[in-house]
Amino acid sequence: TADDRLVMVRQWRHAAQAWCLELPGGVVDAADGDPLAGARRELLEETGHGAAAWRYLYAAYPNPAIQSNRLHVVLATGAAPVAPVAHEPGEAIRVECPTVAEVLHTIEAGGIGQAMHVGAILVGLRAAGRIGW
Repeated sequence: TADDRLVMVRQWRHAAQAWCLELPGGVVDAADGDPLAGARRELLEETGHGAAAWRYLYAAYPNPAIQSNRLHVVLATGAAPVAPVAHEPGEAIRVECPTVAEVLHTIEAGGIGQAMHVGAILVGLRAAGRIGW
């Protein structure tokens, strides 16, 4: 966002039996056409945010030993609220916008439990010029 925050969601994850802080995301629908369009739709649906600029970063296998699906990572910058959220029935999601420093601290403290999201956050922050390595 313009004030150096990440747009994230906290949602109930049944397997973990916990509220988990994660990046917005979901499945690329056939109507989306490509991962960028899917990312735009998912960000809007889950958080009510749009973004000024979009950049496709990479694709990876979440677990290539047992899964064939791909994770697509997209960087959205200049995010701001533009519409009400449009959660699907049964979704329990809260929008949170922590600062970059808060997110990095939360990662170090083990507070972001989705490993794919940790990697995406770090690569995204580097691509946005917020951290280096």
